Amino acid sequence: MNTVEIDKEDIENWQAEQNLFELKNRFSNARRIINAGGTCNIIRQDKVMNLTFSVHEFSNLEDFDKYYKDLTKYL
Repeated sequence: MNTVEIDKEDIENWQAEQNLFELKNRFSNARRIINAGGTCNIIRQDKVMNLTFSVHEFSNLEDFDKYYKDLTKYL
């Protein structure tokens, strides 16, 4: 089973830059993975402690699409 990870910091940067192209690109790739039975993890990296935390884990398209819709609501 495939897993794709998207860094929460990247998402926040794309939102601040209003970079809808990059958001769509990364999330459409993740959507294909979920559709094929995989999962998508939204992660947060602590670069000082060199740790990675899973913020959200999606294995179904309904929850994933709702999360994406909320992210792009104001872009």
